[in-house]
Amino acid sequence: MPFSPVAEPLRSNACRRRGRARMNRRQTPLLLLGALLLSACTSGPAARLYVLEPVAGTAGVVPVGDYDALGVAAVTLPGYARDPRVATRSDLNRLYMEDQQRWAESPEDAITRVFAERLRYHADATVLVEPFPRGYAPDARVEVNFDRLLRTPKGGVDLAGQITLLAGDGRSVLSVRPFRLVRTSESTSFESYFLTVSKAVDDLARMAVARLIESRSPA
Repeated sequence: MPFSPVAEPLRSNACRRRGRARMNRRQTPLLLLGALLLSACTSGPAARLYVLEPVAGTAGVVPVGDYDALGVAAVTLPGYARDPRVATRSDLNRLYMEDQQRWAESPEDAITRVFAERLRYHADATVLVEPFPRGYAPDARVEVNFDRLLRTPKGGVDLAGQITLLAGDGRSVLSVRPFRLVRTSESTSFESYFLTVSKAVDDLARMAVARLIESRSPA
C-alpha cells in the first residue's frame, strides 16, 4: 500500500490506544491487589475502650467547715498522657503507647469528672467543674496538675504533680501540695489498671480535703 501521510498517523494512534488498553488490563489486577493489601495492613482488631468510674465503697466523709461550695478546674496532663492510648513504662523507662487499649473519653475529662465526684463525697460539699453556671460563687477552688501519669510494667499506676488550693475568686493561692503516688495493681490487666487509676484519684481527693481543712479560717 502506498504511503499516506493521513493514514499513517491514524494507524499509529490506534496502535497506541490498543497498547494502553492492554497495559490498563494488566495493571488493574495489580491495583486491586495493592488496595486489598493496604486494607489488610490498616485493619485489625478494634481497640478496647475503658471508662474511668469512681471507686465504690470508700469511707471517709470529712466536712470541710467553711467550704460549702467548691470549684474544680479541669485537670492538666502531660502531652503523652492526653493521648487516648494508655502509656506504659517499660523496665528501661521507655514509653509504649498501647494502640489497642484506650480511654473511652479524653483522659483529662475522665479524671476531672471522677476527681470532682470523689471530692464532693469526701468533703460533703457542693462541687462544680469550671466553667461555673451563672451565680455560682465557690468558697475555694481546687486545681490538680499532673506531671506524670503512667502504667507501670506490672499494671499499676505511677503519678505525680501538685494540688493547688485557691480562694473562691481564684486570685490568691491558699496552699500548694506536691504529690507522688505509686499504686500497685491486682493484675496486669487493663481493667485492673483503670481501677487502680480510680483509686489513685480518690487518694488525691482525700489529699485536697485534708489541705482544705488545714487552710480553713478558724472558727
